[in-house]
Amino acid sequence: MTGETAPYSARNGDFEHPHVRSPHVRASVSDGAPGAISLVGRYENVDFTSAPLGGKGDADTLGANRYLTENVRLLAYR
Repeated sequence: MTGETAPYSARNGDFEHPHVRSPHVRASVSDGAPGAISLVGRYENVDFTSAPLGGKGDADTLGANRYLTENVRLLAYR
């Protein structure tokens, strides 16, 4: 939401933390330095009916991340 991108590590097969353009610790929010903000979502549908004790299921996750610096992150998930 604030323009940062999370670099992809092909070696590890995952996304790394974003490089925060305006870290929160250097200026206050009123000065326009909110850190980095990202909204995330995931939906999954699984089917294990062929397994002995299997079944079907759905799950969804919604959340928000706020990176105050590159090393400090606040999370909110449902």
